[in-house]
Amino acid sequence: MVWQHVCAPALSGFTLTVYRLMRTFFSAIVAPLIAMIVLALGFFWLINARDEPLSEDARSLLVYTEPSPAQLKGNGFLILAGLDAPLPEDARFDPSANAIDVGKQRLQREIERKQWFDTHGLAVDHALAPPVFELLAPILREAVLPEAVRCPSSHAGNCHQWYGQHSETLRALLAQHQPLLDRMDAAANATSFSNPFPVYLASSLPPYQLLATAHELQLAKASLYWSAQDYESALQLLERSDRLIHRLADGANNLVDSMIAVAMEYRKLRWLSSALKIDGALPQPMARRIQALLEQPAINLSKGIQSERQLIVHTLGLSSVHTSSDWRQFVFLHRLYLPHETMNRQLHQMQLFSPLATAPADQLDTVNAQAQQQWSDAEKKKFRWWGFRNRAGNQMIAMGAPSYIDYFQRAHDVNAYQRMVLLQLHAAEQRIPTHQMAEWLQASPPELRNPYTLEAMHWDANTQSLVFEGRASQPQHPERSRTYRITLQRTP
Repeated sequence: MVWQHVCAPALSGFTLTVYRLMRTFFSAIVAPLIAMIVLALGFFWLINARDEPLSEDARSLLVYTEPSPAQLKGNGFLILAGLDAPLPEDARFDPSANAIDVGKQRLQREIERKQWFDTHGLAVDHALAPPVFELLAPILREAVLPEAVRCPSSHAGNCHQWYGQHSETLRALLAQHQPLLDRMDAAANATSFSNPFPVYLASSLPPYQLLATAHELQLAKASLYWSAQDYESALQLLERSDRLIHRLADGANNLVDSMIAVAMEYRKLRWLSSALKIDGALPQPMARRIQALLEQPAINLSKGIQSERQLIVHTLGLSSVHTSSDWRQFVFLHRLYLPHETMNRQLHQMQLFSPLATAPADQLDTVNAQAQQQWSDAEKKKFRWWGFRNRAGNQMIAMGAPSYIDYFQRAHDVNAYQRMVLLQLHAAEQRIPTHQMAEWLQASPPELRNPYTLEAMHWDANTQSLVFEGRASQPQHPERSRTYRITLQRTP
């Protein structure tokens, strides 16, 4: 009892002192800290509370109108979309008919898949979406042209000789798969040609690998004709091939379409170059038809790049679709990510870079630099709230900056090769001696010069070759080399 009377006043005094110190600490440090956090969160919430209106340009890119049966009628792209459909057993049936049916089925499934993703967004499990359309027994590219028969990249400059060595096997393959080539001819000659498939991130592409292999088989058949000096049949095949290539590029609705056309164009040009090595002095009518093929406009990537804008805007829009009850996803979608602002800025960025698709090769670097500067200036002018507004959208735009320069350069490289083959034709017709080639090239017109530098094409006297050093890697070259070379073996 005595201890309690003595110690109680002291204990009460100590408790009071601690209480006063804690109150002082809370008032001086903790309370201001909490107030600052509340203010910061309020500021962050306020500056991200409202998204900007979606621009009309962006809104138009989100619209997909399902094609009507009348619009699909006669569309050659449906044949390519169903190119892998099993060939009819009865030769009397049109092989294009069931390809069109399969193309329509594949299109309808893609429309259903796009609608599903438009509803559920990209954050959900993709396995829940309608499955990708698949055939039970599609035509396999390995069966169309086995690896042992394909002209290897190491023999790319002389595929005619390669196919001649494998002519027996090749004729058996042609007899079996001629209906597949008939489908390609039907697509080339169809009433109309455009890609009607919807553009979205998880889309499934038509059987383009089979198309590339069938194109090789078509050129192999032309090689057999050419080696037998049946120039008429060979050139008819080449002309149909050229028509299909340009229709694919002109009817593209994605960059893949465009680059497939570029790859097919290069394969066709390489065939023509190889043919000229075999027969440099052709009858005039045949030479003029080859010249007409070589003077076709270069493959343009404008349609493919335009669809890339649609793909990116649509993908950014789907990123804002919220179907989960997870509060963290809600915070991300409503305070860290502003979809309209992100879509508008990304579209503006791509619009600045879109002139690259039509810029001449010699102006490519200048146009690219101008677009970079314009984008940088536009970003500096707009107040971004020190990066706290649309934080996730800012990072998406930084990661998704257009980097299509390599695609443009590959297209210009193939165009340069097209110029080289045309020079090869003219040199063979004029019978230019090898010791005069360098001088002859210096007098070549602008449309036959290096498209980047506008200088004459390079002549390598040691190998007696026209040489062009491209800017982009070429997948059809050994080790993806950038060097394009044509040896003028027929030049005296």
